[in-house]
Formats: sequence, C-alpha cells, structure tokens
Amino acid sequence: MKKLHTMIVAAALALATVGCIAGCETKASSLGREMAANAQNVFTTDVLPGLSQEAVKNSILAALAERKWTVTEQSEGRIAAELDASAKRGVHGIIVITFDETTVTITDSSTNSNGQLFVPVRWIKYLQRSIDKSMQLELATAP
Repeated sequence: MKKLHTMIVAAALALATVGCIAGCETKASSLGREMAANAQNVFTTDVLPGLSQEAVKNSILAALAERKWTVTEQSEGRIAAELDASAKRGVHGIIVITFDETTVTITDSSTNSNGQLFVPVRWIKYLQRSIDKSMQLELATAP
C-alpha cells in the first residue's frame, strides 16, 4: 500500500512539473510583457564623468560583444543591435542605444516568439551592468 501511495505521489508531482514547465511563467516574463504593454521600454544610464563620446561608444561596443549582441547599425551617437531569438528562448532582442558624454539610453523593441512586443528586462539590466563596467575600465585606462 505504501509503495502504491509513493508511486501515486511521484506521478502527481511529475504531472505537476510537466504542467508547470509547459504553462508556468516566470516573474521576468510577466514583467517583460507588462512593460511592453505599458511602453516602458526605455532605460538610461549615466556616463561616468570624464569620458569622451568615443570612450562611451567603445564601452557600449565592448558590452554588446560581451553579452553576445550583434551590432546591426552604427552612426554618430547611435548603435542598433540584435540578439538571435533562436538562441535565447524565442525572444528576438532588438535595441537602439543612443549616447553622448552624459547619458546612455537603451530603447528596446524586442519581440517574443508570437511577434508581440516583449521587454527582456534581465537582458537589458545585464547589458547596463556591462556598459557600466566597460566605462569604468575605459576611465581607469584613459591617458
């Protein structure tokens, strides 16, 4: 009897796990959809004092490379980049970064596998951290 009870409990747990994997949503996914729906897709970072616009650009490019984003366009004060959807859970990362000597602004227009707008919050936060780290390195190595 105990063995049968254990098997039933194990089967129920397995079924619940499969159901959750198929239909559960993480907080980040829910937040990303909500932010996109409310047009909360712009993120800013202050530039460290003393960095030139060229140093800011180099910091952004280094951070994008570190985070595996592909630069799709570059012009004065602007970089566009994408992150391949097939490699990252069905989200197609699309961002435009504008920058000057005081501010870096990331505008996100990523989409999920259904083509709906979706803000990959963690990706953006990780990218911001990498940009900050790269700016600190640029400042530390500046002549």
